[in-house]
Amino acid sequence: MNRMDYPEFKKYATEWENRRKYQKLITSIEKFVNKENEVVFYPKNLFLEDYYLELYFFGRNKIVILNEREDDVLVKVLRCDQIQSVELTYVDMDEPVNLCIEFNNDETIELNDKTDTDTSWSGQFTTKIEEIFKLLN
Repeated sequence: MNRMDYPEFKKYATEWENRRKYQKLITSIEKFVNKENEVVFYPKNLFLEDYYLELYFFGRNKIVILNEREDDVLVKVLRCDQIQSVELTYVDMDEPVNLCIEFNNDETIELNDKTDTDTSWSGQFTTKIEEIFKLLN
């Protein structure tokens, strides 16, 4: 896998050993997400065994979030016109670490290139965080 976009994730998720684990998420995405309108796909907690997967589809007008849970999938839509602030934190000039998106309803999305995936993928997540920041500004 070179770049973890949605088609690459779907390919990974439908491989035999992953099929059962991700079947509900893929079914929910196919039903509820208009992928042509979504600009950046962000799979939080991908490749992390001890966390539930959270899939974010960032578009120009809305953010669709799918949360894997014990027995089901929660699908949530947040409107971009409800964003109160977007903050990008850098450790040094080349490496974003954290993106915090706050909404008027006190909801917060926090993305981190180091903690949202394993070490071999964190560079890809850095790029995604920068794309999301640019999209929302």
